[in-house]
Amino acid sequence: MLIGVTGQIGSGKSEVARLLKERGALIIDADVIGKKITGSPHILAKLVKLWGSQIRSQSGKLRSVEVARIVFADNGGRELKRLNKLVQPGITREIDRLIKSAQQARPKRPIVIDAALLPDWPNARKLDLVILVTASRQLRLRRLVKRGLSAGDARLRIRLQRLLEDYRRISHVVIKNNSSRRELGARVNRLWRASIHPRLES
Repeated sequence: MLIGVTGQIGSGKSEVARLLKERGALIIDADVIGKKITGSPHILAKLVKLWGSQIRSQSGKLRSVEVARIVFADNGGRELKRLNKLVQPGITREIDRLIKSAQQARPKRPIVIDAALLPDWPNARKLDLVILVTASRQLRLRRLVKRGLSAGDARLRIRLQRLLEDYRRISHVVIKNNSSRRELGARVNRLWRASIHPRLES
């Protein structure tokens, strides 16, 4: 069973993915893949052409903090689109590879793709279940500030995200994450029992 977990920044989608992992699912984290690809020599060289050598450290590695500063300083979102255009094809290929490998190793194990950019994934509509995690804007803002972002940076990152409607178009189920972790766990548990576990038993 292929499951997508998606949502806007600060919604708690990765927490939902973690809860599914506790119940036996394999997690494919698009953020982890994206960081690896962005720091690869091939993509790093292209990013240096775009933004200059300041995004590369003296040891030759990507300075992700500098990339974030450039991308999110652009209110129009142009730099974020340029970054995504470079990185997304590699993320798509790696997700497809990991799915194939996991299905060969354990065919009955549910696979969860944790990805904010799931609406851009060409195979998103082939997923058996897409879970959209939502939370109020104020709560998402507080969560981002708690992670260490300034209030201004947090607001900008939220503003540059896709519209919620873009996520709804590919989603089958919505989980609201406006309360406690305990309540979130209960909602994930109900979803697991109702929509995922029965498929594993069949």
